[in-house]
Amino acid sequence: MPETRQRSLIQFLLRSMCDGIAVGWALLLAILWSDLGGIGSMVRASSVGEMAVAMLAAVFAITFGSVGMGIAVFMERGDGPPET
Repeated sequence: MPETRQRSLIQFLLRSMCDGIAVGWALLLAILWSDLGGIGSMVRASSVGEMAVAMLAAVFAITFGSVGMGIAVFMERGDGPPET
């Protein structure tokens, strides 16, 4: 595989991963702000709320980043990454 093609595929995956992470963090923010299931209240009342938010952010980043990459790969037509 030529180096430029490999580089463009890696950039394609990284861009898709970052898009997924952004969506995940936006969803986390919406969950905490709307206090869905009382999670926002529990985090605010906890003495280690910052750590809880950091752990949630990491889990959401891993999950939604992976989903973003998976969606991008499965939607690829097979002739390379889509042009943006």
